[in-house]
Amino acid sequence: MGYEAHPNEYVKAEDGGFDRKPEYRAEQENQLRQPAADDVEQQRVADERKRASRRTMPMDTQETLQALAKARLIAGALEQAAVEAEKSAREAELQAWVEKASQA
Repeated sequence: MGYEAHPNEYVKAEDGGFDRKPEYRAEQENQLRQPAADDVEQQRVADERKRASRRTMPMDTQETLQALAKARLIAGALEQAAVEAEKSAREAELQAWVEKASQA
């Protein structure tokens, strides 16, 4: 949309074209700065979900033990992945040395 759609909102430019009037430009830019309706709705739903599920009481002993068990499980998996990655790197390095030695 431009001059043809809104001829009263444009002025003739020196180069022969048309420029938006400053107040029309400001109005359009202000509309662009406003959040879209679906963004507002998504934010509202996210805020409601957060309010409904937020913790208001400290964890009890059972919850603390469950959280620690889960953290240990994750830490173990990370350690195992690191060991496997290191092993793969050593094997790849050894394979590179073997290929290099066989070409010499």
